[in-house]
Amino acid sequence: MKALCLLASLMSIVLTTGGCGDGKTEPTPPNHKSQQAGTVRIPPEAQRQLIVEEVQLKPIAGDLTLSGKVQYSEDRYAKISSPLVGRVTDVLAKLGEKVATGQVLVRIDSAEIGSAYSDYVKADSDLNFATRNYELAKELYETKALSKKDLVQRFSQVSSGIPAGA
Repeated sequence: MKALCLLASLMSIVLTTGGCGDGKTEPTPPNHKSQQAGTVRIPPEAQRQLIVEEVQLKPIAGDLTLSGKVQYSEDRYAKISSPLVGRVTDVLAKLGEKVATGQVLVRIDSAEIGSAYSDYVKADSDLNFATRNYELAKELYETKALSKKDLVQRFSQVSSGIPAGA
């Protein structure tokens, strides 16, 4: 283990001192064979600057300052939006509070909600009217007072939501 640490420190020293010197570099011959794995060749000019020491744990003097970014954990919060445009009239949950699925968080006053509700009431009323009309036509057909063609027409009106006579 000590030999491995010594080799690692020696490699780091060689790599850091490799740029030292007079700036003259000798070109590597084209047919230079690669060095054997596990061996390190240190040029003679670098050997004069080389100090070999045993690797030791030492306390670091001063503070270590690193740049960073603080952000929320992606799995601990969710962005919530409304499909409707409107004014928030009441906030029922606080920031950071745990909420359950289906829990009401805010109340919104929106003209779109009123319009959608009005459309729903009208469609429900039309469906009830068409259903009553079909039930009446069915009774008339059973007493032979209405033709089958008219009964089928009333049924198609109920299934499409179109009131009779429209």
